[in-house]
Amino acid sequence: MTPLGLRLGLGSGGGVGSAPKATGGTIVLHNSKYYHIFKTTANFVPLGSVDVEYIAVGAGGGGGQNAFGAYARGGGGAGAVMSGTTTLNSSTAITIGGGGAAATVGGDSIITGIVTAKGGGYSTATNNGNGTNGGCGGGGAGTGAKGSALNALYGKDGGAGSGTSGSGGGGGGGGAGQPGAPGVGTGGGKGGDGIDIATIWNDVIAGVIADQTVGVAGVIAGGGGGNGSTGNGAGGAGGGAAGIYNAASVNAIANTGSGGGAVSFNATPSRGADGLVIVRYTA
Repeated sequence: MTPLGLRLGLGSGGGVGSAPKATGGTIVLHNSKYYHIFKTTANFVPLGSVDVEYIAVGAGGGGGQNAFGAYARGGGGAGAVMSGTTTLNSSTAITIGGGGAAATVGGDSIITGIVTAKGGGYSTATNNGNGTNGGCGGGGAGTGAKGSALNALYGKDGGAGSGTSGSGGGGGGGGAGQPGAPGVGTGGGKGGDGIDIATIWNDVIAGVIADQTVGVAGVIAGGGGGNGSTGNGAGGAGGGAAGIYNAASVNAIANTGSGGGAVSFNATPSRGADGLVIVRYTA
């Protein structure tokens, strides 16, 4: 019987080997490695000294919002993606950052004492507003400047506004693998694409971790799209929300660390996605 609050899934090629060397999160066995997947704040509790690899994804920033007006806004930046190796031999707190609401930075995801993955930047809720800095930068609006990525192993800048004052399109938020595109004329820029976990770990885990949704086909941390009166930017691959103009807003895909999309003529913001932490070790 798996410990309370845990679930053991067997991915393709996982096989049956030794028991997990730790508790915490949802535990999955795949290709002779145990994966502990954290989508909410919890503890990783090793049963001894364990050499681990990790990926930590900050939460996405919220898309810019103009609740009752026509002027465009920029997309929210994705959270930073950080990876590395360490040895854990005592209970370690895992904090999952919360996605940003309108014009709000995403929360940091933290493996205590090991790494902090910064939350994504946002687009300020003002005409011609700048994108703010974050794990990945938020998009600017109108004549607004782009936001920059902050010390992310994988993280890119947002896109600037189109350069047209007031009515100019908003830039897309930066993704983990690609900068956000700038606004063009009165159209919004696309959010930057995220990054495939396989690129980081050289192991294709998409579709083989049983009963789990890890990114979008394994891709995480896409930027949110900017918007504009003549066209909206798509969300970046990996879960970024598209920009919306005078239509219902949509949020970034849950637990991908992706950015929210820009919103105009709508009082409901597009939220960034909560973050994610994955810890793995050899079975």
